[in-house]
Amino acid sequence: MRHLSLLALLVLALPCFAQIPSATLKSAELWFDATASLGPFRGITKTARGALTGAPTLSAVKGFVEMDAKTLTTNNSLRDHDMRNTLDVEKYPAIRFDLDSVTVIAEGGDSTRIELVGRMSIHGVTRPLRIPAVLHRTHNELRVTGTYPLVLPNYGVTKLKRMLGTLSMNELIHVGIDVTFSANTAGTEKLQ
Repeated sequence: MRHLSLLALLVLALPCFAQIPSATLKSAELWFDATASLGPFRGITKTARGALTGAPTLSAVKGFVEMDAKTLTTNNSLRDHDMRNTLDVEKYPAIRFDLDSVTVIAEGGDSTRIELVGRMSIHGVTRPLRIPAVLHRTHNELRVTGTYPLVLPNYGVTKLKRMLGTLSMNELIHVGIDVTFSANTAGTEKLQ
């Protein structure tokens, strides 16, 4: 009976420590919520690329998600044009997060509270960043969702006022991520 209990504990602990196969970004929804003098707005894209490297444990996974800044839209062509000028998308076309490690905060069934530890690159500036997120695991997929605050001038994005300051945007935005990675397997492995 004691051996059975130890075996049961080992099986329950396996999801934390199981091999994580390499994976490719399957889908993405990346957005920011901002406040401007004319009211709040959201910029969003569903176009991105990314990958995760395989690792013996979740905490050792590395990877990246990158989007073309030109694909961000607010569904307002004048604001989109202004946003692209502010981000200098011709000079700095990519917005990228490089994942260095994952910290597991709490496990619970099919989801795990995590912290993504890495580096964010925007407008030619790269800074360390820790993103609180939730990891959802299914057969051959990892879905990561989360939101975090970001101060634009920390990334060199400073052209936030127009028309002698009568039109302006708050320098603090809230960024959201919803990305799904599919395992690069022959279909027999499962993401743990």
